[in-house]
Amino acid sequence: MNTAATTRAAVDRLPWLRRGLRAGLLNAAAVAGWLDLPGDPESVAAAVRRYGADLEPLAADTPSVTVRMRAGLGHGDTADDRILEVLGASIGGSGEGLTVLVCTGDVDPQMLALCIDRLSVGSIVVDAAGVLDQTAVIAVPSRDGPAALRMIEDTLAAIWR
Repeated sequence: MNTAATTRAAVDRLPWLRRGLRAGLLNAAAVAGWLDLPGDPESVAAAVRRYGADLEPLAADTPSVTVRMRAGLGHGDTADDRILEVLGASIGGSGEGLTVLVCTGDVDPQMLALCIDRLSVGSIVVDAAGVLDQTAVIAVPSRDGPAALRMIEDTLAAIWR
């Protein structure tokens, strides 16, 4: 592979790096040094600059999403009021200790990932999460429910895609 192809492949293996290039936030020489690819660092930096210029820039997006908080939920086995179920394990009304944030509307897996990342940065543990058919569910410890709601609403107000 030539320098440009090697550089593009290295950047594409790291989605956060590609996103940073799309946002125009990264210094090409610094990225080239960090990638530590074989070849002349200036050639790699030039390839990073060209690739960044070729990528579609990020654009602000404010999805139409409603977020509701449901408290008093937890892990349980009853079939009633299941909010999230995966391979027989479920979260619903029969348990306790969790608050579930239900997001409906323009919801997709990328939006869910951004919300989970934001909660992680805020030191909120995500017990479970899932997305299906324009609905996302995020379960957090009950004590963190209100803070998680604010963080998710803030995240949804500032999405760049």
